Amino acid sequence: DVTLETSTDGGPSVRVPMSPVPGSMRSYSSTVRVGQDAVRYRVRAGDARTAEHRLLSRRRPQVTSFRKTYRYPEYLSLPTRTETDSSGDLAAVQGTEADLIVSISQSVSLAHLVIDSPTGKQTLVMTPVAGDQQSGQQVGATVAIDASGTFRIELIGAETGLSNTFSPDYVIQAFPDQPPSISINEPASAILVPGDEIVLLAATAEDDHGLGRIEQQVRLGENDWSRGVLVESLDGNATAQVSHTWDIFPLDLRPGDVVSTRMVAVDKRGGRGESQTIRAVISSQRFDPKRWSGLADARSAHDELAKLVGAAIALQKSTSDAADPATAQAALTATDEYELQAGAAMAAIETAMQSAE
Repeated sequence: DVTLETSTDGGPSVRVPMSPVPGSMRSYSSTVRVGQDAVRYRVRAGDARTAEHRLLSRRRPQVTSFRKTYRYPEYLSLPTRTETDSSGDLAAVQGTEADLIVSISQSVSLAHLVIDSPTGKQTLVMTPVAGDQQSGQQVGATVAIDASGTFRIELIGAETGLSNTFSPDYVIQAFPDQPPSISINEPASAILVPGDEIVLLAATAEDDHGLGRIEQQVRLGENDWSRGVLVESLDGNATAQVSHTWDIFPLDLRPGDVVSTRMVAVDKRGGRGESQTIRAVISSQRFDPKRWSGLADARSAHDELAKLVGAAIALQKSTSDAADPATAQAALTATDEYELQAGAAMAAIETAMQSAE
């Protein structure tokens, strides 16, 4: 029998049978498993044995740490940020550049950073870091964080020629800079105003990375919106409460004209968000818009009176049709009650009409 005898430093000997090589009467083969320690081996055949040989175990190159320096888009006016981590995952707003310095367990002859993203595959050559005191054990590259994806580091050892076959994938998260939002709080709905009115506009604006300015746009009828007029400049505030007086008089509007306005928030990147549209109907100079509240009260009272009159007519009919005197008396009492309520409704109408005059 032909056997393979193996051992490691400080470990017992292990013998395994060797298999004949197909097509050969004198050749045998077997597999030697090499771990982190060196392996000694020799072949035995009957009473004969070979000299002992030694297999040296060499490690594959691997990344030991990442130093990441984030350089944010200029418009954000943010300082650079540096962190050291055992993970290579990158996360920042779109447009950020990450200077990546990788420390490696051994000197390498080749280092590539391979990016996989929805736009395709990109390979960056990583170059030795200037001033590296560890003889090629630090390499670097700059990653543009424009889209989310993954990347991996591919290495080849300088002395061994071994690659890091089992390199993990790291995540790139590119967060989009969302457009701002803005809402007009006052007035909350359409308004009726004379042509020389000054309207107070109050709005709330928000942005994830900072507001730049607030504008107002105006449109007469269904015409195009006017170019935005600066309302307020903001120095990167995340939220803002804005108040603005809108003078309608320069628009030279006539009674019956409809003019619309909206507020526009612009963030530091230039992204834009629009508020809801507020419509203003121009009234006659002799008409006080406050009269609308009195007329509304009068209409409400009129509707209530109409309901009471209808109920009274129904009761009168049921009274005339009732054969039972007790039933007829109850219907007459209810009719009297409705007449009292109708009188109160008429008084409310008169009061509302007087306030509307």
